[in-house]
Amino acid sequence: MIKVMEQRDSFVWNFTSMKINKGGAMNAKEKRSLRKELREELEESSRRRVRLLVIEDDDDIREALRLLLGGQYDLVGLSDGAGILDMIDGQEPDLVILDVNLPGKDGFELCRMIRSTPRHRRLPVMFLTVLRDDESFVRSVNANADAYLNKPFEAGELKGTIERLLCSSPSA
Repeated sequence: MIKVMEQRDSFVWNFTSMKINKGGAMNAKEKRSLRKELREELEESSRRRVRLLVIEDDDDIREALRLLLGGQYDLVGLSDGAGILDMIDGQEPDLVILDVNLPGKDGFELCRMIRSTPRHRRLPVMFLTVLRDDESFVRSVNANADAYLNKPFEAGELKGTIERLLCSSPSA
């Protein structure tokens, strides 16, 4: 079995069960088997890109995030958090980006809902909000969010935060 882990533009190949004979050279059959296994694993890894669930009520910001991140990630965008747990079950995102000020339940409440569900407890959640006050930041910490960024945001800071959360996620 070969495990493929995508890291930016390159791949790391983890040979978990490959047996190479004494001198390190492989015979023709082993080479064919290795090529086939590598091809299958590469095809499998390329089928599913990292998926981000963006819950943002501002259409312009959702579109900006799509333009900024859509080339690198699969994005699923929602304008409110209605049915968030079902959406997470169905879409299986690798990270959730939440606005705080949303119609219906606010982002803090949605984050607490995610954290209260054992299956999603470790799903990385970050806030992207216009709220700059200390109280809002403390509320995000109390909701167990993994990150808190303010709008307007710098593209590099957003991308760096996403990468950091994805790399530190237990499912990464």
